[in-house]
Amino acid sequence: MCWVLTVNGLECYLVHPRDSADFGRLVETIRPEPSPLDIDVVIGLRGPVAPPEACKGLMLPLVAMEQVYSFDRDALIEALPGSGKGSKKEKAASEEVLDRILDRSARLEAEALALRLQPVVAQHEGDIRAVR
Repeated sequence: MCWVLTVNGLECYLVHPRDSADFGRLVETIRPEPSPLDIDVVIGLRGPVAPPEACKGLMLPLVAMEQVYSFDRDALIEALPGSGKGSKKEKAASEEVLDRILDRSARLEAEALALRLQPVVAQHEGDIRAVR
């Protein structure tokens, strides 16, 4: 089994925990009902492109995962200082900043991958998924 991190539906990375005890944290990222508002953040070291036999022919950069965070967009906005119980204006500003960050990071990843890889269509909408 391997774990694939997708960005806007594009398979971008093969995720492998640096510590085998952390596989449980990856399992916890699987949602029974995935939503487009789900966000998974993987923190780790980016490595070389995986060989085809590593994950059913996917040749994606490896990420040695140190940490993974999973939450939905609304929970993140509510947790930001000033947006949870703040004014609608503060909440709207937080949402706009988050949208810009997510859009920019997705575009940068897509551009970087386009230089190295032919895009592969994601089979699932979840941000992190297991491939058997």
